[in-house]
Amino acid sequence: MGFTDNRRCLWAGRLDDSRMFVFDVGTDPAKPKLVKTIFDLVGNSGYVGPHTF
Repeated sequence: MGFTDNRRCLWAGRLDDSRMFVFDVGTDPAKPKLVKTIFDLVGNSGYVGPHTF
């Protein structure tokens, strides 16, 4: 899990697959909004998952 450089988005992943989720936390920090789901992290990047899992 981590923030983008400008701290407007938070990205997070799951432990049981390689999906990544991007949440908008800059617009309303009390109500984060899911803005993007990356389903094919392995195919797009070659990584199995982020090293922090």
